[in-house]
Amino acid sequence: MSLITSPFFQPTRCHQIVFILSLSYFLLSAANAQENLHTLPRYNKESKALIQQIKENTKTELDKLTLATRPIYSSHLVETKNYQIERIKDEAYFRSDSLEEMVVEVANRIIEANQLNIINPIFLINHEPYAQALTYMNGVFEVSIGLFSVIENKDQLAFVLAHELVHNVEYHVANAVFEAYESDIEKTVINEFSRIRNGNGTLEGLKVMQAKSYSLFEVSRTNEIISDTLGLAYMSKVGFDVKEAQPILSAMGYRYMESDHSVEHLLDQLFRKQYPLKAFWLDKGLNIYSKRPDVLFVFDTDSISTHPDMEVRIQNLVKATGDDYSKPLNLNSIHDLERLKCVIDGAYSARQYDVCLYLSLFLLAQDSSLQRNDSFLVSAICKVFLGLHKAKYDNLISNHFSMYVDRYTVDYTDDLRQINWFLHNLTLEELAEVGYQFLNKPVNFDMANEENYWLLYQFSDLTKRENVAEKIKDSYQEKFPGGRYLKEFE
Repeated sequence: MSLITSPFFQPTRCHQIVFILSLSYFLLSAANAQENLHTLPRYNKESKALIQQIKENTKTELDKLTLATRPIYSSHLVETKNYQIERIKDEAYFRSDSLEEMVVEVANRIIEANQLNIINPIFLINHEPYAQALTYMNGVFEVSIGLFSVIENKDQLAFVLAHELVHNVEYHVANAVFEAYESDIEKTVINEFSRIRNGNGTLEGLKVMQAKSYSLFEVSRTNEIISDTLGLAYMSKVGFDVKEAQPILSAMGYRYMESDHSVEHLLDQLFRKQYPLKAFWLDKGLNIYSKRPDVLFVFDTDSISTHPDMEVRIQNLVKATGDDYSKPLNLNSIHDLERLKCVIDGAYSARQYDVCLYLSLFLLAQDSSLQRNDSFLVSAICKVFLGLHKAKYDNLISNHFSMYVDRYTVDYTDDLRQINWFLHNLTLEELAEVGYQFLNKPVNFDMANEENYWLLYQFSDLTKRENVAEKIKDSYQEKFPGGRYLKEFE
């Protein structure tokens, strides 16, 4: 559950327990503008028309408020608008005519066929690599770039969009905001944790906090089931195949991020015989990082930890459609592998470097017979290691390792979790050395690619190979007298 949106899939992070309680706190956590890998254009601070449309949509909702409802919703709407505009300026949304047109076309068919009262909806494609869709109170709908990697047809897209449209017309987001306002759960939790910290906590206080938490989570679970059920009806009325609902729901989140390749095989691509993969780099992380926050006694309010929402929703769809989709969905079942490059781009700008590395290594492994590896993938992998080296070296509030590789892997697949462990197990020096060894392989270094010289120069400098760095600099200046990295080499 989120007070900002009713997400189709919501990744579980331990710190998100607090985010559930406070919209404004969530807004403060928005990432700063992040470099991207330029697979598709992005909306940015110059996207005046989109920014204006969001402002107008928000004003329309604000104008509907009465004296009684204004204290409940006005700050939420304003903060939502500010958050969305900041995301646009931070280039968190892809601008793709083909993808946006497909979303708008399917959504409009559902809206018109079901005569839904949704005026001027805005559909955006965010850079999140996990498969997700979500809804805002001001008529903005988001679909993640990760979702487009697993969607096989318009029927599957129709179910996702129909689900989100139900959230809008049934006022699920507004109701969630109201429930949080009425229960004043944020104040309750903060006060109780303050008492616990000071040694004054009581069993009664914990019970009150748990009861309020349960109430909000229960509303969220109910809303998801309602949206699935009505979503089937909405898409069916247009003529979309409801049997495609269960396959796409089963692939949501990080669920599709597994492959037929072992993680060891994927990681081996980074190394050379003289610098092989070391077994201890794959050591398992602490179990606490892969456990759901709701196993904590405060939030363990029912059997939801042993019977997760998603599994219940999938079984409900099986019953409703009479079709059990048992075919395993993983990266090898994706037909449009080129689209995964956009997901890699999204993972990089969304600061999910473990996902970025995993998907890049997967694509790299698809054709080992190539004389030269894809320069986009090589560059993405190198930038992951350079970025993590700088973050670990800086170790600042504004730039630290955990900003790019989360400790908490609750919703990760086993494969993705192993990549996460691998990155956490590398030292500062090893991050630079692995990058150097990878790019220095003949199959990866392209002498005609300017960026390769600059990347290898940085790795050489970080690994204290001064002579190698000087040779790279001289070679670059000789080969590219008007090159775009000349200033960087100075």
